[in-house]
Amino acid sequence: MTNDENKRRARSFEPPPWEREAFDRFQRERAEREKDAELEAALESIRSPGVELAEGEQPSSAVDTPKPPAAGPPNGRPSPPVVPPDIEERADAMLIELRAEEPAARTDWKGVSLWVSALLVIAGLGFVIWSGILFARSGGAGGQGAAMATFGSLLVMIWGLMLLGFATLLWRKVMR
Repeated sequence: MTNDENKRRARSFEPPPWEREAFDRFQRERAEREKDAELEAALESIRSPGVELAEGEQPSSAVDTPKPPAAGPPNGRPSPPVVPPDIEERADAMLIELRAEEPAARTDWKGVSLWVSALLVIAGLGFVIWSGILFARSGGAGGQGAAMATFGSLLVMIWGLMLLGFATLLWRKVMR
């Protein structure tokens, strides 16, 4: 993966809603650590390398070094924020820890859910076949009765397809 892809993934990472609070807390703690590191770096830059200050002692004006003028970007626009290169590894590690905290799936219901899935498939196929029979019977008649029979067969087919979809979802959830 290139560095651009890492930056794009770091910007587009959105934690799941149930982990939003922990992720926000992690972001606040990281910002505090960065601020502390910046303050430490500023203190180190103020102190001269040969002079150690006693606790509570203020640096003298002779020890202070002049600050260079702040150099902005040449085009006047602010530079984009720098994303640490290890943010992706930390996010991956956090997601792995969250995955380990999830409760394990219970396997004692696997047989029951497979039977229920099979019954849903049978019922869904039954409704789809029944809707085909209803539609075939309504084809010869004319008028409002035929339209109602066609609409009824459509509703029965939709119900059967929904049952097949539920069976598929249940089967995929169990077999995962």
